[in-house]
Amino acid sequence: MVFDEPAVGLSALHGDQRTVGMLKIQRVEEGERVRLVLSGRIDVTQVAALRQLIDEERRHGAIVVDLKEVWLVDRDTVMFLVRCESSGVTLENASAYVCEWIARESAATRCR
Repeated sequence: MVFDEPAVGLSALHGDQRTVGMLKIQRVEEGERVRLVLSGRIDVTQVAALRQLIDEERRHGAIVVDLKEVWLVDRDTVMFLVRCESSGVTLENASAYVCEWIARESAATRCR
């Protein structure tokens, strides 16, 4: 599925890929779960569309978000990923800086 997002919301469909701003999302079915392979940059402008997609996919089973090809995130994205992980979404293949940032924000959230 390819979606081009002018600002907010998803629009066009094509195949198994979506493009939201500077973010490409590839959907891969793996038995009872869905893997969303993210590529590019994720910032606050893509979080709403990504949240909508994850919510839609969650109805069909377990979700894995593969961050191997994500090269830049902002704090809003990290906070979103922390919430995803705490709600049962599996995060895989994040770069070292993203993993560390998620761990710090997750620990800070637990201590509040």
